[in-house]
Amino acid sequence: MSGVTDEDARARAGSPARALLCVGEEETEYLRAGCGAVLVLLTGEYDGPTALELIALLSAAFVVIAPRVPRGIAISDWLVNLIDGLGFARVSIVAETPFVAEVLRFAADDEARVHRVAVLAARSETAEMSRFLE
Repeated sequence: MSGVTDEDARARAGSPARALLCVGEEETEYLRAGCGAVLVLLTGEYDGPTALELIALLSAAFVVIAPRVPRGIAISDWLVNLIDGLGFARVSIVAETPFVAEVLRFAADDEARVHRVAVLAARSETAEMSRFLE
């Protein structure tokens, strides 16, 4: 007997896929879920309960890429490598407050890569985001 219950299997079936992208010397772990237009979700805790809830909500309408954001690097350079490494030409970005300034600079410098930017200002935004999907 494997010890995996039917309930465990059902819970994992709805979970995002976990993957690793290697670009040069930089490795980025990320979660991927859904289908549709591509949305990159930048949060401080990419695989925490709040992020997983948001991924579940957004993945109903988007391919959600939720990467672990590396510390101490230029976000714009890293975003170029992430987007190119995953093979996407254009993405929308939802970012928590700590990442917003750099994401807006990235979007302004490379408008062809970024369709939209949305700010995720607080954890309570999970419910608020649902109105944009209707």
